[in-house]
Amino acid sequence: MKKILTSTDFSDNARAAVLYAARLSLLLEARLDLVHTYSVPIATGLYGEANDFLQRRIRSDVADLSRWLDQQTGVDLKIHPRILTGNPTQAIVEMADEYDLVVMGTKGESGLERWLMGSTTTGVIERTATPVLAIPPGQSFAAIRGIVLALDDEGIDQEGMVHPLLSLARAFEAHIYVFHHDEGEWDEGLEVDLSIYLEGLEYSLHYDLGDSTTWESIQSFAQDEGAQLITMIRRERTGLDRWLGLQSATSQSVHKTNLPLLILQEQSAQD
Repeated sequence: MKKILTSTDFSDNARAAVLYAARLSLLLEARLDLVHTYSVPIATGLYGEANDFLQRRIRSDVADLSRWLDQQTGVDLKIHPRILTGNPTQAIVEMADEYDLVVMGTKGESGLERWLMGSTTTGVIERTATPVLAIPPGQSFAAIRGIVLALDDEGIDQEGMVHPLLSLARAFEAHIYVFHHDEGEWDEGLEVDLSIYLEGLEYSLHYDLGDSTTWESIQSFAQDEGAQLITMIRRERTGLDRWLGLQSATSQSVHKTNLPLLILQEQSAQD
């Protein structure tokens, strides 16, 4: 990974995600860009003054955040801020193709912020080909020793989709727990030679035949193994799903996870 993008609304939960991204960028020696979007709630002649005021305040907030990151990491961290106007989801999606990874928080602090940040993260996941790392509230950075790679019965069908996972696994020398929850008689299991995609990495294959939901099964397994990261693949949805605005099961998991959740994109190998 050479370039990481993270976003902030300056809430405490957003700060946690930015700090996580900062520590990753240091470990991977990757460039870190920080984006903040805003809108000016004035459409009259006072627009210019209001915009100037917001710009000054945001630059001050970015400077405070930068100093805080330097204190937390113990280094003079070089972040590259991008301050944009408009819809945050659209802005991040339009930028995302420039990056190898997008790191975002899943919730803000107030009820409205929780909805806004959560919907922004989900919106980005649903509309970009770039992998997204979702950081839940209260999650601090820790060395990743175990990674749960949750696969459906389609397994891994594109080599490029797992590259971000491989980068993290190699950087941390982490064990990959390939996990499959059997969903019943229509589940064909995993018919894939994992060594093709996970060559040179330490991994093991695990099945769950229990009655719990797939997401409950994944979280329970991750907890039992002491994993620090869950990885899932978001599949391309049908045109009808997109037209109806239906979220994929993978995207919905963003609101339920208590561990960092890396969302790999099925189409990323095609870019």
